[in-house]
Amino acid sequence: MSVDWFGIVVLAVWGALAALAALRWFRFT
Repeated sequence: MSVDWFGIVVLAVWGALAALAALRWFRFT
């Protein structure tokens, strides 16, 4: 596994968490 792939996976995970947090925030507001 190369560093590039690791970085892409990390960014994908952070993006998913941010999307879930945004959806929750918009649902609560």
